[in-house]
Amino acid sequence: IQSTTFKYDTSEDMGKLFRKFERKVPLFVEVYGFELPDRMSCKSLFGFYPHMVDQYHGLKNKEDRLRVYDKYMQIYSEYHISASAGATYGRKWWYPKWDGDEPVFNWKEWDEGIEKGFNKYHFTAMRISGGLGLGGGDASRRKEPEINGIKEGDPRYEVRLAKLLKGVQDHLEEKGWLDRTYIYCFDEPPEKDNAFVMNGFAKLAKYAPKLRRFLTSPCRRDLLGGPQTWCPIAPDLESPLAKERQQMGEEFWLYVCTNPRAPYATEFIDHPAVELRTWLWQSWAEKVTGVLIWTANLWTSKSVYP
Repeated sequence: IQSTTFKYDTSEDMGKLFRKFERKVPLFVEVYGFELPDRMSCKSLFGFYPHMVDQYHGLKNKEDRLRVYDKYMQIYSEYHISASAGATYGRKWWYPKWDGDEPVFNWKEWDEGIEKGFNKYHFTAMRISGGLGLGGGDASRRKEPEINGIKEGDPRYEVRLAKLLKGVQDHLEEKGWLDRTYIYCFDEPPEKDNAFVMNGFAKLAKYAPKLRRFLTSPCRRDLLGGPQTWCPIAPDLESPLAKERQQMGEEFWLYVCTNPRAPYATEFIDHPAVELRTWLWQSWAEKVTGVLIWTANLWTSKSVYP
């Protein structure tokens, strides 16, 4: 590379390079009467790990946890994203106690958190993943179906499952939350777990058909009839089967995690930050109704930093 130095007389030569240019152009603007909503039309589920917050803030008691967790929920709200479990973190969950084969629910604290999430923070969706007796898991682990120690195959299991799922469905319907609740028990199932996943979906369809079944997976023929809401990564959205099911009315979301890679919109820190804005425009263009990120505060990891 050959270096060349240019010398300019600032008063004369620079004036020749940069001439003043001015042009007047008429501009007409029509302003429509609308307001931006507090609640987004695109649903979202962004995970939140309260134990990470406990560790980093040194939180020891419930009062401090609720105070600090709610500050994080406010941040979610300001950025128009929804925490996966609503604002229930640090509050007692709804999981029932059992009187024989009758579930005894205590919805009080959980309802307070959900109402706060929807009404104060304008969250658009929530996830239920545990407590339903269906089991669950991901590619690395699996929890078999059981209810209070009673496993699938025991005649009492089916009796309790029917009452448990109906109780959850009836409560959500009474509160008006059915359309914003997603049952998401298994994450990214490999093909070897298809039968397990479909077994859980079949139980939901039988005993609580109004609960929306959700799955982070490409649209696959061996899973048809299971999920009502598919949540694949962007490349999988382009499959002919996904397009077919979308046209049939099945709901599709988009998922960003460690995949996809370039040239797709991602959350990698070495990519342009504008990609996460692009992701929302892509969702709108593809008629996708929701977006998901596994968790927003994975600040450390025992698997990476043992």
